[in-house]
Amino acid sequence: MNVDEARRQAHAAYMREYNRLNSERIKADARRRALDPQRKEKRSAQKKLRRACNLEHIRELERASQQRTKNYPEERLRREKNSVKADCHPERAHQSKGLCKACYMKQYLANYVRPKESLENRKNGHWARQGIAFTVADYDALFYDQGGVCAICHCPPVAGKSLSVDHDHDTGRVRGLLCDYCNRRLLIKKNTPEILERAASYLRKARES
Repeated sequence: MNVDEARRQAHAAYMREYNRLNSERIKADARRRALDPQRKEKRSAQKKLRRACNLEHIRELERASQQRTKNYPEERLRREKNSVKADCHPERAHQSKGLCKACYMKQYLANYVRPKESLENRKNGHWARQGIAFTVADYDALFYDQGGVCAICHCPPVAGKSLSVDHDHDTGRVRGLLCDYCNRRLLIKKNTPEILERAASYLRKARES
């Protein structure tokens, strides 16, 4: 069996499977064609009508294409300018200061310091979206009052992280600053004050016995 014959057989098998899976839709299309013999002519007329309605838009696209063709020399010069190679990696395109894009971004990010105002606005916006009337100044004051530790376990925050703002999800009132571990445990709705008190009593009895 040659390659062409194998392709024909594979296509025939595919069409048989397609017709089997789409038999209902094929029958429905056949019924629609039988009820409306001029369906093909109507669809052609609809396409012509859509083109007539959008003729100005089509012409605008054609004019833009012609303009791009006229500007091809400038586009070619721009591409040739961008084809300058970097000093750090000669196989890569030049980005800035003799560096490729990867090396330039690495150097830029290493020296970049986000403005303090930007960080504060970002945090304030995050709390506002959660419905919490809280600011960075409020956070600093509460952090100082708690001694810089979690309000439950009295552990300081992990290096590089800050304490989470714990708030009442019904009223939006801030209750305190917690570490990530304690805050996640309070997110469980089953952990009500009564249950947590019973759990504490249970652990005390177990320790005393």
